[in-house]
Amino acid sequence: MATGGEAKVREGDKLIIEAEKCLKTNWLKWSADYAGAAHAFDKAALCYRNGKAYDRARQAYERAAEAHYKNAGSFQAGRSMEQAAHVAKEMKQMEQAAMLLETASHYYHESGHGDTAGQVLTKAAKLVDPVNPLRAVDYHLACAELHLVEDKQREATKATRNAVNMAARARDLDKLKEVLEKLRTLYEELNMHKQLWNVAAIELVLHLHRDDTVAANDTVVDAAKIPGFLESDERPAMERLCDAFQERDGDAVVEACGGVVFRSMETDVAKLALDLKKKFEYSSPTHTSSTSSSTKPSSSSSSTGPSSSTKSPPPSASTVTAVSSAGSGRFADMKSELFGGGTTSGEEKQKQPVIEETVESQGDKIERASDEEEREEGEGEEGEEEGDEENAYGGALT
Repeated sequence: MATGGEAKVREGDKLIIEAEKCLKTNWLKWSADYAGAAHAFDKAALCYRNGKAYDRARQAYERAAEAHYKNAGSFQAGRSMEQAAHVAKEMKQMEQAAMLLETASHYYHESGHGDTAGQVLTKAAKLVDPVNPLRAVDYHLACAELHLVEDKQREATKATRNAVNMAARARDLDKLKEVLEKLRTLYEELNMHKQLWNVAAIELVLHLHRDDTVAANDTVVDAAKIPGFLESDERPAMERLCDAFQERDGDAVVEACGGVVFRSMETDVAKLALDLKKKFEYSSPTHTSSTSSSTKPSSSSSSTGPSSSTKSPPPSASTVTAVSSAGSGRFADMKSELFGGGTTSGEEKQKQPVIEETVESQGDKIERASDEEEREEGEGEEGEEEGDEENAYGGALT
């Protein structure tokens, strides 16, 4: 015994055969019966849907829409195509459902129902939003154009605003800039100044994501020309964000984006603003560690150096001259660091002789020590020569 679902499927098959007979012509029937075919296809689709044969139901609805359209029934064609999209949605085929809704929108618009066409496009945008935000942007913009044709600018601004949010979710800055220009044009035509302030704030976030601080500053300057902007909450919020970004202060950026102005935006636009902090979270500590390691004395070099017990040879006159010249060079560097190499004040003039005397006294001490060591070596060599002469004289006597 057949189940209820199988019975519905068989009933749908019979209706499909009946619909195809309506489309056939012969020498007695010169034109197809599109009205009868469309009615049979719709009934067959409903039977397939009740029998959970969703793919066959979708195909039947599409054929019904085609028959309605050929019968000069654009609105009915849109209804059938919309039902086909609902079946595709039940099958989890979101992109296919969006395409069917787009076709239904064309049928509705052709029949003179622009509002219905716009609503269908909004449904299509919601279906593809999780998987393809950029396609959702296109659907919202198409919906806005339909509203403009119907001379409904406020509905058009709402659809364009949704497109801005989808572009921000997709992180497509070029698309976001394009949509913002369209939105600003609509607000200017409607003299919606408060909304223009908000558009300027979003444009500021866009330019900062591109690291274009010049364009960001120009955005703040241009926004000042909008009536009421100087007294608005957007002005200090935008200035704080711009200053924090230029100072490369991530915490200040988060604090600025956490204000009422940016939190009141659409969710994805607000997230885009908060993502500015990520530009300051990846500074590598390599330079800092290398600098600290280079300033730290190496233990291996100290261990391999000369021992403190080994007596170093006395410095020569050239060495003393080099040391004193090096001391004078260090003093010149020290003087340039302390006083900037320019004119000196009274206190600086008092400090300079002290440093010069210290360096000169160190040079004198090195020279005196060198002279004493040379004298000691000379005396030692004379003593050795006298001893050699005495030994030679004693040997001759013996």
